[in-house]
Amino acid sequence: RRHTRSFHVTGVQTCALPILHLQDNELMVAGQELTLPQREFELLKMLLRKKDRVVSKDAIEARLFSEGNVGSNAIDVYAHRLRKRLAEAGADIELHTIRGVGFCAKEKAGA
Repeated sequence: RRHTRSFHVTGVQTCALPILHLQDNELMVAGQELTLPQREFELLKMLLRKKDRVVSKDAIEARLFSEGNVGSNAIDVYAHRLRKRLAEAGADIELHTIRGVGFCAKEKAGA
């Protein structure tokens, strides 16, 4: 029997191992708290809310950089750091780059 995983935007979002507590800005992976810088946390939150769908770089930029001056590869750097932290923690989620468009969060195959 396959278990489906739910994503609740207002409370707790789960995706395989990661659990994102929105009220507390806290991320739990395999029972361990993972501390993320604010912008990485916001990026992950955006991607999990739209799991399996592409989030455009423009939408990410508008959300993460309200002051408007963002370098050309700043979002790519945040995504890279977030990927690395999730992989090191053993999370069953992958961030995919959709070249020229944005990013997408998906569960790892076989998870």
